Amino acid sequence: MGRPKKEQPNHGKYHEIKATITDQFGAKKRQSFYSKISKADAKRQAAEYQRKKLVNELSDEKEPERSITFKQWSKAWLETYKKGKVKDSTYRYMYCNIVDAYLNPYFGKMAVSLIKPIDIQKFFDYCEPKYSLETIKKMRFCLKAIFDTAIENGYLVKSPMTKRLSIASKKEPIRKRVYSQDQYDKLIKYCKENNGLDVLILAETAITRSELLGIKWENLDFENKVLNIEQGAANVKSVDDDIWRTEADGLKNEYRRRQIPIIDDDIWKMLKEKPRVVYVGSRTNRRNRIPIQTEYVFYNRFGRIYNPDNWYLHTYKPFMEAFHAYCTKEYGEDVPTLHPHELRHTCATLWKDNGINIFSIAKLGGWADLDMLAKRYAHNNVDSLKKELEKAKKPV
Repeated sequence: MGRPKKEQPNHGKYHEIKATITDQFGAKKRQSFYSKISKADAKRQAAEYQRKKLVNELSDEKEPERSITFKQWSKAWLETYKKGKVKDSTYRYMYCNIVDAYLNPYFGKMAVSLIKPIDIQKFFDYCEPKYSLETIKKMRFCLKAIFDTAIENGYLVKSPMTKRLSIASKKEPIRKRVYSQDQYDKLIKYCKENNGLDVLILAETAITRSELLGIKWENLDFENKVLNIEQGAANVKSVDDDIWRTEADGLKNEYRRRQIPIIDDDIWKMLKEKPRVVYVGSRTNRRNRIPIQTEYVFYNRFGRIYNPDNWYLHTYKPFMEAFHAYCTKEYGEDVPTLHPHELRHTCATLWKDNGINIFSIAKLGGWADLDMLAKRYAHNNVDSLKKELEKAKKPV
């Protein structure tokens, strides 16, 4: 009887076998094992790998799982630690957008455990000429959270997010325009004469467009003349059904929940005169119209919460264009049409120029970062510096 034929390699010069490996999340994957000796030796390697993996999972000192990629773990991080834990809009625009648009294209295919501090620094250097400092800070925040949770789950021994890493941006920040005091006064006058209550409140209080459209009647304290900011209107795409909805989506952070005293009596008079009931239905037959008790101070034609984009296009923009035309005709002045957020900055700038301290501005505007606020609204123009010097010269 002849000798049995030697088993031939099935993968070039190697014997290959495929084994099914299950990770700690229950996910299964096929992994190849190779041997120059025999298929039996490749099977032995697979069994040894599975044995070590089981020992590591049962022991306190686990070796990091080197096969999981950054893209795989960032997806698990988003769905486990962020989805349902933050507002849908924050989840989608802050976290998903940063991970999908910036982090995964660069780190996605790299094994989490093999990413080093030098790789992170090279990424930040790559971002420096392309993105704003605020965007890069968001990337750093997400990277730190992703690597910290990877350590907690045994995929990483030490985070590559070290203190030596530096971030910077060469991209010029978008310079926000502001009105001068004279232009601002013209806008206030125009709002009062042309029923521009929404723009008037924006200009007088430094609230955001979202906060304005989130004001409910119950948030108005007519007796004490105080506006309570409790929520903001936002267009939110649900993470469950991908349908866009306009809803009161809370506030950006805890500092945004605040009370704002409004000392302008004209604003309270206009608020009292604003209808709280609208009639919806047939435009031709009034008998078929249904009265709707409004919940929000500024509402759409159906008496419901106003879509911020629609409000901007159909209410705010036409009003500001009319104000621009009015200034051109009456004063021969080319007054710019500012964006709602630029009105917020105008208000804060004029507050600072008129002597309101930085802490009060932070409280009124809901700003949490005092350093940013001081840099942005510090007296840095000649007129403001002159005023400060004049105050210092006045006898006490």
